[in-house]
Amino acid sequence: RVGNIVRSAIQITTASGICAVLDMLADGSLPAKGFVRQEDIALDAFLANRFGRAYAQHEMVSRLAS
Repeated sequence: RVGNIVRSAIQITTASGICAVLDMLADGSLPAKGFVRQEDIALDAFLANRFGRAYAQHEMVSRLAS
């Protein structure tokens, strides 16, 4: 659920992935010029991003369940 609208997992993760990378670009975490490969983005930095957190949610739920 995003706001009051139910969204599918693929909708949330697709939007989150795009927004996280654009957010990292805007805050200077990624180079402003040239080609940036997905492999060049550190997973820890991606998951720490406010949008990238959607990918870490499963880990958080697992911690809360134990």
